Amino acid sequence: MILGAGVGSLIAPLVGRSIGNAPLPLLLMGGLFALLGALSLRQSADMARIGAALAINAALAGHPWQIDAHMINFSAVAVTAVLNDLKATLAATGLVAVHHLSLTFLMPGLVFPSLDMAENILCTGLHAVVIIAETVAIAYAILRRQRLGAIGAKQRTELAKTSAQADAAR
Repeated sequence: MILGAGVGSLIAPLVGRSIGNAPLPLLLMGGLFALLGALSLRQSADMARIGAALAINAALAGHPWQIDAHMINFSAVAVTAVLNDLKATLAATGLVAVHHLSLTFLMPGLVFPSLDMAENILCTGLHAVVIIAETVAIAYAILRRQRLGAIGAKQRTELAKTSAQADAAR
């Protein structure tokens, strides 16, 4: 996982350089995200996968694909579904929410083509609706999977008990 965060942090400066942006600030930002990801492993391994994805937004600053790269944050939340951990999904959603809110006001050019604050706030609201809908669907899937897993475990336990009773009766 640390290797993945390190490799992910190298993508931003490579992409940035390929479109004419300075790679050093992007390398430093990517390194910071990788470091934060490595440090988060002490707390929660789930957060380490998300940090490197955020750096790509800065790498594409000013490029027509910048808005498209911004959507990596949303896909990173969807990827947490495979972890089958609702806390990981909620943490990733919270990170995307903080990312959106902070960049809307602090560096809107990294996430929106317009520099009109009113329009950016409306876009942030739309993104909030999208991430909430995505999170609700993922949370439902995780809780359903966990419930079905618990039912399966209970059935296996009952089957083992019945099998043991049948063996004893023979």
